[in-house]
Amino acid sequence: MNAWLMDRLRQKLSDLPRPAKVAVMVAGDVVLVPVALWLAFALKYDSLNYGFERDPWMYAGAIVASIAIFAWLQLYRAVVRYIGPKAIAAIIAGSVGSALVVYMLGRTLAWSEVPASVAVIYAMLALFWIAGSRFSARRVLLPGRPVGELVVIYGAGDAGVRLLRSLGSGSGSRRQPSSTTRRCFRAE
Repeated sequence: MNAWLMDRLRQKLSDLPRPAKVAVMVAGDVVLVPVALWLAFALKYDSLNYGFERDPWMYAGAIVASIAIFAWLQLYRAVVRYIGPKAIAAIIAGSVGSALVVYMLGRTLAWSEVPASVAVIYAMLALFWIAGSRFSARRVLLPGRPVGELVVIYGAGDAGVRLLRSLGSGSGSRRQPSSTTRRCFRAE
């Protein structure tokens, strides 16, 4: 993708109001969760059609459970640019919780039972895809910066800590204190 197109996409996404950004994340999850469940059935039974023959309420239950858990754990409130360990924990909890709901629905209400292996495969696929979508969005939204740029963060409190973390999250970057002040770092 060329730089002009990436800059334009970055600007369009950054300019969206917060509710629209949340809607984009929820819409992505509404697509990724059932695809992960279908693929779990396909991988387990070695058939692309087997997942389509399942109870549609199981797919709806997986979507509702995932979104409810993600919202309860405030994953949709997390700023994608500053995604960290708390968001990863929410994604893991949402994926595992959704897999448990699918397993329980498969044991109680579904047309045919859902094996535990399908729930485990689904949890792993959902975890990787949802986390991958968040980190991909982070990659798109964080523009590259020149290596070795001098950065001073002074008196910013928690926002300064988040900024410092985001500056140090680039590939191959490390923070070094400058010799003149303790709050001056060189990103290399």
